[in-house]
Amino acid sequence: MARRSTLIDLPELKTYILDKNGVPVHEPDMAKYGAFLASDAKVLKRDTLPNGIAVSTIFVGVDYLSPPRLWETVIFGGPDDGYQERYSTRESALAGHGRALALATGRRQ
Repeated sequence: MARRSTLIDLPELKTYILDKNGVPVHEPDMAKYGAFLASDAKVLKRDTLPNGIAVSTIFVGVDYLSPPRLWETVIFGGPDDGYQERYSTRESALAGHGRALALATGRRQ
């Protein structure tokens, strides 16, 4: 049976996990991907400020953009609650975490 076309045809998602060296590797098995997401291995950096605002950067491991943006920084709480950025590399994610932390502490860069 032929696949029915739709008005919006979304690409198939690719999922990734990090290997023991922190390098993204494709992981098509959703159970293994889910187990990785349930672990702390996905956390790149997390800071909680004295006022309770948290800045978290994790490896989300889902490729639905080009180039893949596999890391994500989010601010939880405060005036910038919900701020979010995604990154293609570990290095850019760490730099972005620093920018988000500065934003959350009022030291905008």
